[in-house]
This record gives sequence, C-alpha cells and structure tokens, in this order.
Amino acid sequence: MIRQLSEMEKTAIRKLYSEGLPITEICEKVQVSRGAVSKYCEGNRKGKYQNWDSEKASKICLLLSRGKRYMEIAKKWGCTTSAIRTVVCRHRKKVASDPRKKLIISVIVSAIKKGGMSPAEALRAARKADIMRMVAT
Repeated sequence: MIRQLSEMEKTAIRKLYSEGLPITEICEKVQVSRGAVSKYCEGNRKGKYQNWDSEKASKICLLLSRGKRYMEIAKKWGCTTSAIRTVVCRHRKKVASDPRKKLIISVIVSAIKKGGMSPAEALRAARKADIMRMVAT
C-alpha cells in the first residue's frame, strides 16, 4: 500500500523545490520517491526545464566518453537519466547531420578499419594532420 505524505512533508518538498534544490536531493532529504516529489512540485515545474545548449551537451558527451554512467551525470547536473539520454541523442543527431563533421568522422572510421589503427591513434593522426582546418576551408 502506498504511504500518504503528511502535510509537513508536502510543505517541506515544496519549500525545498522553491529554493532550487534538485528533485533527486529532495528525495534523499525527505526520504520519499521521485514520483511523490514530482507530484507535489508539478505546478511549480512549468517553464523550469533546463536549457541544454550545445556546450553542455558536449560536456555531457565528454563525461560519457570518460566512462561516467548516465546516472552519475544526471546526479551531477540535477536531472533525470532520461533527460541526459535525450540530450546525448539530440547532440549525436546534430553532429551526424553536419556534412563537415560527417566527413571527419568518415576519415577517422576508415583509418580505423582500413589503416588498422585504434580509435585513439586515428584521432591523434587526424589532429596531427589538422583535418578539422582542412575541412573547414
């Protein structure tokens, strides 16, 4: 059976949320589920979605490439894992749709497949050859 929250808990949730505390931290402090916190912050949430610019998306992708997990990144940024997955997916689509970046990626992939290089070696070679500047002109 689902436990009903007391008025004191509901008030604490709303207060912490209005102070800008992320939902995950509110869950830990009040010892309730994420759904319960979301339910009592629902009216306050409209228009408070994070604006994910390409710089933030790049940082998130960098953290993933360094072996961080979605949950760790979500905790750091104060959002859900699905929000992180959405940002990464959109960022990858954006990169894949850019013709210059597509060309760079294809050069690196062919260096890996045909040249027998590891991904790290292929990236080093691409940087050394300054492919980015060559493609930009």
